[in-house]
Amino acid sequence: WAWSIANEIDSLSDVGNEFIQSNYEYIKSLDPNRYVSFASNRLYNEATLEKDASKYSDFIMMNQYYGSWAGPDDYTNLQESRLSQALDSIHKLYPDKMIVISEFGFDNQFAPSPEIADEMRSELLTNQLNVMRSKDFVGAAIFWIYADYRSPYFNLVMGLVDENRVPRGSYNVIRTEYSPVLFDSVSTDRDNFTPGQQVATGVTLRVRGPVQSDMPSYSIEGYTLHWEVMDSTQEMLYSKGDIQIPRLAPAESWTGVIDWVVPENDSFLLKLTVIRPTGVECIEKIMEFRNGALLYSVK
Repeated sequence: WAWSIANEIDSLSDVGNEFIQSNYEYIKSLDPNRYVSFASNRLYNEATLEKDASKYSDFIMMNQYYGSWAGPDDYTNLQESRLSQALDSIHKLYPDKMIVISEFGFDNQFAPSPEIADEMRSELLTNQLNVMRSKDFVGAAIFWIYADYRSPYFNLVMGLVDENRVPRGSYNVIRTEYSPVLFDSVSTDRDNFTPGQQVATGVTLRVRGPVQSDMPSYSIEGYTLHWEVMDSTQEMLYSKGDIQIPRLAPAESWTGVIDWVVPENDSFLLKLTVIRPTGVECIEKIMEFRNGALLYSVK
């Protein structure tokens, strides 16, 4: 849907501006109906915003690393954070252009230990996405990066999984944050549970939206609600089933009912998973039952 001219060039210089402008015009001559932009990492300083070649683009692509390479940021008040102020400054200069965060993330080198690094990465993910969601002119946010990797220049340790593809805690955080559909409520038709008892559980899902105040926000189609009743170790499966979720537009809700039987075990789980049409798990919720009562529920 768009052409990108370049990534992280010297877009404040005259040469950089000429390069982006000339390529913008050339690409438009070949394909006038598609958007053209480039990813800039020079949009941090309000004093130099007007010099950046982003003026020669149909929408803004901003690579931003507040909280790491761009220095610390305070999210105590999200709207007073440096990220929020930078986005507002860009929008003020280009009020008719959508902003896409083409990169954001956190490198381990900015943390005292690898364990703490992933906690900081997870916190940054949530905080920054909340800032971006509060701006109706921010259309998308692309996290950098899926997996750690080596390059000829340096090692990047900032992935959701390590170089051996072992997931970090931030993997589950971003899976939930990037899910287009969320669990709105889960309720059962009884408070006490005895073995062999029939139970009806109502599950209400809500698609993120409207698009002006949430992201990712898009219609879903072909999604499935998968449920499993299993022991507390998740090794023994008692029952399972699937419910097809109808097509839902942004901000729409849907409620389905799951009928299941309480197992003989005193301790068991009810696991709910929303699965994309591709078969990839989107978001999950686990409810634990012990001694005939719901112990706790986690997303």
